Amino acid sequence: MKYLVLFFILNNILLASDYINPDGNNWKVLDSVISSKSDEYAFIHSISCIDSLNITSLSGGFFFTFEFAKIKISSDGGKTWDLIKDDIRPNNTPLIKHVFMSNNNSLFAVCDSGLVHYTSNRGNSWKKIKLDIPISSFNAIENAQCRSNFAMLVYSGKNNVFVTYDGGENWEKFIFNGESIPDYPASRVYILNDTTIIMLGVKKINNTNYNIYYLSNDTAKTWKEIYRLKSTDDLLFNRAYIDENRVYAIKSETIYKAQNINEVDTLKSDIYYSENKGQDWINLFSEINPGFSYSNMMFSDSLHGFATNKVDRLIITSDAGKTWKKYVIKFDGKSRNYFLGACRYLNNNMPIVGLGPLLMKFVDVETSVYEDDTLSIDRIMANKYEIRNEKALKYELYDFNANIIKSENIQYSANKIIDLENLPNGCYLLLLYYDDNITRKILLKN
Repeated sequence: MKYLVLFFILNNILLASDYINPDGNNWKVLDSVISSKSDEYAFIHSISCIDSLNITSLSGGFFFTFEFAKIKISSDGGKTWDLIKDDIRPNNTPLIKHVFMSNNNSLFAVCDSGLVHYTSNRGNSWKKIKLDIPISSFNAIENAQCRSNFAMLVYSGKNNVFVTYDGGENWEKFIFNGESIPDYPASRVYILNDTTIIMLGVKKINNTNYNIYYLSNDTAKTWKEIYRLKSTDDLLFNRAYIDENRVYAIKSETIYKAQNINEVDTLKSDIYYSENKGQDWINLFSEINPGFSYSNMMFSDSLHGFATNKVDRLIITSDAGKTWKKYVIKFDGKSRNYFLGACRYLNNNMPIVGLGPLLMKFVDVETSVYEDDTLSIDRIMANKYEIRNEKALKYELYDFNANIIKSENIQYSANKIIDLENLPNGCYLLLLYYDDNITRKILLKN
């Protein structure tokens, strides 16, 4: 691959000493899965959320000859949790690997060998779904992606790809109808919005493997090729798409000692940005560190993104990658040698991560990225509520059963009217999202 380096920001070449909070005081524990001796061997390896309140987490691990998995759910942003699934089974049987929330009530959890667990009532009852994978073979789940009611599961082996359009209750075999059928479709899947999906497929042409990027604008029903390049030249397939043109990518590289090519000297991480679908790249960030490299990356919009390593580091940008803040992830100021697994955005500015058995929320003490726990109470007049002279980006209105009633991106509107005429009398919770915090208000209608 040819990298077009248009500019390079010198002060983003970092060392470990550049991290600004070595005591790890930017983190708040939302939940811990440690409740018994066996749980000390667990770690959180899947997180899903549909908004800032509804979160689900999957933890699992090994305890002697048994594997176990726990699914927990919260409807108040992680303040309280309910255990909705607790699986304990012997080794070598399919265990839950990922969990997804498709809406307020529906969840599905996926296992190796094509087993899916589905609930439509927040875990009060579950049904098992067996996908059409040959029963004689073990097929590991290699990629699982979900947005709203659409999801795509990719299992090892040829053509073991499945899709759902109803939040996980019904699944069908993925049928590719693009211009050039890949030998291995969907080795990477990037769901950009409810209709737009980018897929990486691998195809052998004249004894050479090519990575081919495909685009669908109708929720995976039809596809067209964007571009292709030799698989050996495609080093930037760990991507975070903003739209079908703008994309960030992360690259990790191991540097070996000159005296001994089998001994690791340092690890190098680079973050790149492209505005032409990934054909040319700008280098935004580079770090050399003897102990870790970055591997997970997410962007919530064109400005806000973060990346983590597998141990205890996180970097955040709020200006499209021009500058990065670097943070240490610790619990009670101590490194626990936990595995840093799943990560997700709780909202546009607030990452949550699974650090071993702990689900932790990022709190930026420098820029006050936090949740304001104070509540104000406002009475509704004339069936309307006015957001006055606010610099809010978005609002969400909930009833007290945690059902979302209204949601709108308002993008700094000076005065915004929320119409409550058709709502019954009672109490409602209003969340106002700002650049650097969240405000809660209780609305009383009578």
